[in-house]
Amino acid sequence: MNDLISILTVDDTFVVDSRLIAERLGVIHSDWYRNIVLKYRTETEQAFGHLRFENDTVTNSVGAVNTVKFVLLTEDQATFLMTLSRNTPEVVECKIALVKSFSEAKKVIKAGMSAPYWYQRLVLFLKQNKVPAGYFSIFQETIALVGDLETAGYILPDDAIPDISIGKCWANHLRSQSINPKDVARSYPHQYPGWVHAVDANAYPEEMLPQFRKWFRETYKPVKLPNYLAGKDSAALPALSKMLDIPIAQLK
Repeated sequence: MNDLISILTVDDTFVVDSRLIAERLGVIHSDWYRNIVLKYRTETEQAFGHLRFENDTVTNSVGAVNTVKFVLLTEDQATFLMTLSRNTPEVVECKIALVKSFSEAKKVIKAGMSAPYWYQRLVLFLKQNKVPAGYFSIFQETIALVGDLETAGYILPDDAIPDISIGKCWANHLRSQSINPKDVARSYPHQYPGWVHAVDANAYPEEMLPQFRKWFRETYKPVKLPNYLAGKDSAALPALSKMLDIPIAQLK
């Protein structure tokens, strides 16, 4: 799998949420938090600095509000704690994903504000946009699409913001499934480079991620995306054809 893990910036330091690591490992977060993080807290802090512990509140299926404890780990802390887990396939995959994720975050910051607009958005997202815990951002989930297009030979123009199109189409898909997006989504302030005010963007429950990813892969990319890109720049279609391995004629 090796998909990137979301990296945050706190006080100009890259960190990763321990809940995301547990999710990638396929284990219960409270167990990993107790058996690895807390058990080896002293060794971790002596070698790599104090751990940043945080609290979050979640509402369960019956409406009760519970407090969840987690920790934001620096690259060194996360790498060290991962070495304490037995090298199962899941652990190996998570280690690879962590290394790639921190490396990519560094590249993005290094690119700076002279980079294309979508890179600027990603930098700002990593630094300022705070997606509610337990929810996913459509921008964060689909930003790899831009890299895939560039690999296929197409640079997304600065006036293209595909996650807006994706969000609208996803909301319509939910309605077709008799799901009101307002009933499941939670808004968060999404910052754009150069914009004075943030925009309220929808985040969706992480439980919907498998459904979203299947829809994005099987419906949006081959069916909806060609229409969106053709409206922006028809020159994108050859790259899209290469990326999806679909003849151009079938994309029009």
